[in-house]
Amino acid sequence: MTAYTLRRLRPSAALLGPYPRLTKKLLKLALELFGSGEKENAPRLQALLLVRQMGLVLPPPALQTCLRGAYRAYAANARFVSPASLPALAFMAAGVVELSTLDLIVTYQVGFVAIRELAVLLRNALSQKTQDAHKEVYCWQTLNCLELWVKVLSAAAAKGTTLQPLVYPLTQLLLGAARLVPTPRYFPIRLRLVRALNRLGQATGVYIPVSPLLLEMLHWSELKRTPTGGAGAPPDMLLLLRLSKTQLKMAALQEEVVNQVLELLADHLRQWSTSVAFPEASHLPVVALRGFIKGCAVERFRRSAKQLVVAIERNVVYVGNARDSVTFAPQDLAAAGRFLSEEKEIDKAPLVQFATQLLQKAAARMAMRSEAATQVLKLGGAGGNSNKNSSSKRRRAEEEEEGDSEDDEHQEHRGDFGELVAAGDVSEDVEDEDLIAGAAKKHIRQKEKKLKRAAAAAGGDAANGIGDAVADEIAEYHLSDEDEDEDEDAGGGDAAGGDDSDSTDDLDPHNAAARGGGGGGEGAKKGSKGPHPHHRQQKGRGSHRGDKQGGRQKQKGGKGHRGGKLKKHKH
Repeated sequence: MTAYTLRRLRPSAALLGPYPRLTKKLLKLALELFGSGEKENAPRLQALLLVRQMGLVLPPPALQTCLRGAYRAYAANARFVSPASLPALAFMAAGVVELSTLDLIVTYQVGFVAIRELAVLLRNALSQKTQDAHKEVYCWQTLNCLELWVKVLSAAAAKGTTLQPLVYPLTQLLLGAARLVPTPRYFPIRLRLVRALNRLGQATGVYIPVSPLLLEMLHWSELKRTPTGGAGAPPDMLLLLRLSKTQLKMAALQEEVVNQVLELLADHLRQWSTSVAFPEASHLPVVALRGFIKGCAVERFRRSAKQLVVAIERNVVYVGNARDSVTFAPQDLAAAGRFLSEEKEIDKAPLVQFATQLLQKAAARMAMRSEAATQVLKLGGAGGNSNKNSSSKRRRAEEEEEGDSEDDEHQEHRGDFGELVAAGDVSEDVEDEDLIAGAAKKHIRQKEKKLKRAAAAAGGDAANGIGDAVADEIAEYHLSDEDEDEDEDAGGGDAAGGDDSDSTDDLDPHNAAARGGGGGGEGAKKGSKGPHPHHRQQKGRGSHRGDKQGGRQKQKGGKGHRGGKLKKHKH
């Protein structure tokens, strides 16, 4: 529905001229849709076509606004790169390139400001002496924006020389970014920038000295000795900004670095394989490659470098033979530009053929890697249920471990009863029965106390029958003879004494005396210590040591009854 609406709005874009506010809102919505992460490409494509139509038919500065908005949408989405986001970024880059070719003058104005902003980031990174100063440049957003302007200038080179003044600052910016942190850990960024420089030089016809950047990588100390890292597939260099120390020692990664360096060097020299100055331009790379062959300890690296050296030397002989027969002077640039022009069109130079083979091998290697990644994703989707089951089992085990740890912590605070359970004297079933019985007895005794208060308010004679009224209910929970005696004594004590303060003490959770305790003296008060809220009780009697002490002090006072004792049940 969205794609249909945008497609129907496109022919009416010219009618938006008298309504600048409506035009601004529609352009904003179209750019948001263009930069959205929707899986369907149809709405995004229609949004791009609408933005393009608005830039063409609306009066200035509509095209400049559209191009600037599209560039900002791309920069906002270029902060992170993953295998899933690469197609979307490629689509957006193609859209920005399409808008930039509509009017090269407008593109120059927008590109000048954008390249200047990127240059300010590089200047700040070079001027600041902090450890993280380079992170503003060595990030996905900056690198993707640099590559985008390389694509824009490369596409505009075939349509004129309007953007030619931007080639030099962009080249200097790429070279400076490549040399910002010259360490092996940032080899992926250097290879990425060298690839962009090769593309820019090939499209614009400008010689860019990228061979020093590549030859410096061959002086890496790890390449002079046998790899010590573990086996495994090399990581995808297009999806990395920095390599780890473990990855640097991998034999597969070192092989990948050497292969890409030789491929990019062959691609760079291939562009000038028919130039009249090729023998001089290829002299230093050949010398550096021979030094690498002499110092490298890996045979396959030496063999690959030797093949490239042989191809370069053959091309030097080919160009030298053709140069010996020329009649123009070196200052005749027009005639020098036509040197071996026919051979250049048919790719007849020896180095061109060798570089083409290397690039084909690199494309095949990347295709195999992408296919392997696709298979991994499929296997991951097929094994989703097993992963879920394993994760649920792992989560359940963690919860059980947490429960065990909580039980251990809880048992540490249980006092004598915890020690008794830990010793194995009381089983789990007995413990559960005791807890249930204790809770029921507590409920009955609370009911009994309410009846006592009502009887005390009505008269002393009514209190004498309280123990008989609840005796049947208490007997249902298999109380021992001692418990029944305590309950009867408690009922009698309360009826005889008629003191409500004793009942209040029984309701206090911090009182460690027996639940059926009557009017205890001062000894009972001193001996009563409140049990911990987490302490469990067995058959309603106190399980803390304070209970025993309170019981002894009650007996010593002569006014209280026996305190709660911990009884070990025999089953």
